[in-house]
Amino acid sequence: MLIGNLPVAWFQMINDFNNSGGNDGYEEFPSDLYFMDLDGSWLDNLERYGNRDSLVPGTDGIFDTHFGDVGPEIGISRMPVHRISGRDDSLLLLVLERGHAWRTGTLPSSGRGLTYIDDD
Repeated sequence: MLIGNLPVAWFQMINDFNNSGGNDGYEEFPSDLYFMDLDGSWLDNLERYGNRDSLVPGTDGIFDTHFGDVGPEIGISRMPVHRISGRDDSLLLLVLERGHAWRTGTLPSSGRGLTYIDDD
């Protein structure tokens, strides 16, 4: 669990999302996969060209290349500080205790999960 106002890794790409053979445009998005992929490589080799949907050689502080073993080795979650600031510290303690109980097997699991699907 990442607790605090921590940096976000951004990724940019141009892709054919609907497999139509065309260019569906430029996409820029935050990617916590950067923190979960412990043995992949991330590079900033390209930058957006003006307002056009194209990337050209250069750097702009946004990752655009991910290669090697690109699968996640660990899972993470975030708890920004603004979610807990000014509240009773017991809320944070409760979240940490529940996570520990789940990992040690003392918290029963329903065997279900929740998935957020981002399908542009």
